[in-house]
Amino acid sequence: MTRDTMTQTVNWLGTSYQVKISWETEGDEVIFIRGQINGKEIVRYFQGRWKDAKGKKQDPSEYHRLKKCCQEKFRFPRYTLQAITPMFTLLLGEQM
Repeated sequence: MTRDTMTQTVNWLGTSYQVKISWETEGDEVIFIRGQINGKEIVRYFQGRWKDAKGKKQDPSEYHRLKKCCQEKFRFPRYTLQAITPMFTLLLGEQM
C-alpha cells in the first residue's frame, strides 16, 4: 500500500485556498482518498463510496477525474483544477 499527498494553492473566485488531496493505492487501484480545502475535510472516498464531511453520499461520476488524477499521481497539471472543482461546489454550497 502506498500513500501520497498533493498540496496546491488555488485561486478560486478571487480567494486563495489551500487544497490538499491525500490518497492510498494498492497496485493500480485507489483504496482511499481524502480531499481538504484550508484544512477542512470536504470529500472522502472509501470502499467504493464518495461521501462529504457530513456523511452524505456523493455522485461518483463527479469525482471520476479526481480518482484518475490520484491514480496518475497528478502527473498532468492541466487536469488538477477539473478534478477538484466538485470539492469547491460542496464548500461554497455549505457557506451559502
